[in-house]
Amino acid sequence: MFIHFPEIHLPVEGLENIPLPAMYTIRQHYETAHLTDVAGHLRRQLVKNVPDKERLAGKSICLTVGSRGIPYLARLVRTICDVLKEWKARPFIVPAMGSHGGATAEGQKAILAGYNITEESMGVPIISSMEVVCYGELDGIPLYCDKYAFAADGIVVFNKVKPHTDFRGRHESGLAKMVAIGLAKHKGAACFHSFGVDRFADLIPRVCQLFLAAGKLAFGVGVVQNAYDDICHLAVCTAEDFLAADARLQALAKEKIPRFKFTDCDVLIIDEVGKNISGYGFDPNIVGRNSSGNFPGRP
Repeated sequence: MFIHFPEIHLPVEGLENIPLPAMYTIRQHYETAHLTDVAGHLRRQLVKNVPDKERLAGKSICLTVGSRGIPYLARLVRTICDVLKEWKARPFIVPAMGSHGGATAEGQKAILAGYNITEESMGVPIISSMEVVCYGELDGIPLYCDKYAFAADGIVVFNKVKPHTDFRGRHESGLAKMVAIGLAKHKGAACFHSFGVDRFADLIPRVCQLFLAAGKLAFGVGVVQNAYDDICHLAVCTAEDFLAADARLQALAKEKIPRFKFTDCDVLIIDEVGKNISGYGFDPNIVGRNSSGNFPGRP
């Protein structure tokens, strides 16, 4: 359906006396290299980089799925589930998105359904709950994990890796943050945020190390997108390589992010915003405007 909005004329007194500068249309081009067969590439990476697959036979394996948009998300999630079943494991999906979806089990399951991730389309159960268990503490703050994920024999941490909107570090939005906040559900995310965003860069890897020590990670899958949001890199890592892989993917994501060809701008019009892009609706890493002023040199 197309809705036509009538023109609105707003007279501004004195505008006729303001000279407008010459204007030019510019188009920026970025590196376009990307994966053309994401599901096939993921399957090959799983077969190549997950050792001792036989150990997963008969085991219940939780797969995390977050709230951020990823191209071919449903296809990627289905591929992981299919491969796990081929290895005789018993996979199920848990929404790992902190307090998103209104901090309710129903709301988080609805977010997944919006990406066509349902029990019918994935062929595995989806267990959406806000119940958590405490598996340790850091600086006096308890650390939480989704109750059903932690009760599984293993957890596959799957997430996109990208620069965070409010802080800088070796680990920002990605695999480690999924562990520290996404899997922690609303209760754990609230506890973690009580530290303050300015401490995230230091705390996220420390939380992740404690989680890894619990021995619950089966393997990780990280996705990086290019400037056009196409998937340009996908990596599968083990528990031993988890934090190092997350840092490598974060560095790559920062190389791929689009940047303006100028550092000064008077008016910026953004055509599309949404929570699937960022908590701000737009990506401050590109726009240069956020609540903490951490991105000097951007428009």
